[in-house]
Parts: sequence; structure tokens; C-alpha cells
Amino acid sequence: MDSKVILLIEDDADISILVKIALEAAGYKVINVFWGKEGIEKAKKNKVNLILLDTMMSDIDGYEVIKNLKLRKTTKDIPVVFLSAKTQEKDIKKALSLGAVGYLTKPFDPEKLPKQIEKFIQN
Repeated sequence: MDSKVILLIEDDADISILVKIALEAAGYKVINVFWGKEGIEKAKKNKVNLILLDTMMSDIDGYEVIKNLKLRKTTKDIPVVFLSAKTQEKDIKKALSLGAVGYLTKPFDPEKLPKQIEKFIQN
């Protein structure tokens, strides 16, 4: 069985490492990038089963990233799950209205993360 590939777009190095370790321990292959624009490029160039996306990043925010991904033929069908410290209803609704399939909040339990994203993974 091939490992499912998850693209993690997260600018916080500590969170990025934590997510990578948790997901790789569960058998996923993780490509992690720290910039939104770099994430868009990686999504275009790699076969990705899921994108985990932060909302607040230093170059462009997660909302701009998902808008960009949904406009492209090669990336529009990749499921996107936000992983964000923004917990207000309006932020969650905005993410889902832009095409996200899920929204997880920080802090999160690294042991539960693989199970939480499993249902969103594209085959």
C-alpha cells in the first residue's frame, strides 16, 4: 500500500514538527512547507491526498491559499483541512465557504490528529 501524502502548510516550526511526527508515525508521508505561496507550488507539483493548512502565515494567509488552489484544475479537488488557532465561528464558516472539507483548532492532540484527518483523505 502506498502511503498517503499530506501537504502541511504551517509557518510555526514547532507545530510543523509536531504534526509531521504524529502523521508519519501513523504511516503518512508529509511534505511540509512554511509559506503559503510555496504550498501552492508544492500542491501543483506533487500528488497530494490532503492539504493541512494554517490560516495565519507570514506571506499570504490560508484563505488566499485555498482560493488559489480551488481556481486551479490540478489542485481544485485536493481536500483542504484548516489547522488554526482561530476558533471563532466566523473563521470556521469562512474556511468552509471557500471549499475546506474540515477545520481543526489549535491546540490539538497529536495522538488524535491522524484519526481526525483520516475521514478527509482522498484515495
